[in-house]
Amino acid sequence: MDEKDVVSWNTMVSGYGNNGRVDIARKLFDKMTERNVVSWTSLINGYIKSGNMVEARALFDRMPNKDLASRNVMVSGYLDAGDLVGARYVFEVMPFRGIETWNLMISGFCKAGEIEIAEELFNRMPDRNVVSWATIMDGYIKSGNVDRARTRVCAGVILLSAFDALWSGNTVKT
Repeated sequence: MDEKDVVSWNTMVSGYGNNGRVDIARKLFDKMTERNVVSWTSLINGYIKSGNMVEARALFDRMPNKDLASRNVMVSGYLDAGDLVGARYVFEVMPFRGIETWNLMISGFCKAGEIEIAEELFNRMPDRNVVSWATIMDGYIKSGNVDRARTRVCAGVILLSAFDALWSGNTVKT
């Protein structure tokens, strides 16, 4: 390839980073005359996959334009490394969070056995989807709190019944 554009460079950085050659990915990244959020996120992900959260964080901190995807990569990296404090910090300073971000955090804290924190995050969520509900239920069950899972399921069914009644114009019978 004689002339490389940013997409070509990004493909190479990502490819080397994803295959354990973050050293080569970094050299390519450093040679790039033009970088975008994908360039930065690809190299950060390479460092995370190689287990180097220190370098991933240093690069993330220098990243000029962070987006939701790059922040989610950092949150996920910290959670996978078992660094709940690092994940929580990145999460809390995010200017905006997608439902995927919330679900990542709930899942990570459930897996770490921190069901109380996972529940607190679940309760703070502005919106929930099926993944959110399934993740918190799984967390309750795996932590041995089947009664809490049952209570949550009942609350969800009542809430869905209320929404259905509002939508159809019927009243809810309890």
